[in-house]
Amino acid sequence: MSIQFCCQPFKELIDRAGQKGPAVVVSRRGSNPLKFRLQSRGVAHQNEVAFKKISIPIEVNIWTLDTKSAWLTVGKVYLVLEIYFEAKGRRLLRLLGDGRNGPALFPWECFEFVSLTIPSGWKIVASSADLIKLTTQVGR
Repeated sequence: MSIQFCCQPFKELIDRAGQKGPAVVVSRRGSNPLKFRLQSRGVAHQNEVAFKKISIPIEVNIWTLDTKSAWLTVGKVYLVLEIYFEAKGRRLLRLLGDGRNGPALFPWECFEFVSLTIPSGWKIVASSADLIKLTTQVGR
């Protein structure tokens, strides 16, 4: 596809499609006019695989979870997205549960760790005086 650009910055935005940060994606179907879509990525497309590998697998502890949960399945291994440590002593795990419910927080006590190694790509973030979280480091 041969495109004439109005200015160099616009060309650079199109060249950045799929990379971390803002970009413009160009598409055309048949003889239809060009379509321009704004894109903003927190992780470059080629780094997605490495990003997905830095989660910690955990296994649901059968003794502390109702087996009829719509969120989790006893015995299934889940990937931890974040670990929360509250000043009150509560520890929570953010993970993607079963179905279409999306990520949610669950009490640490409901799980049994499959791996106790924290991947090097994780970092500690103090969200407030009452909350510290261990989370994946998206960018360098």
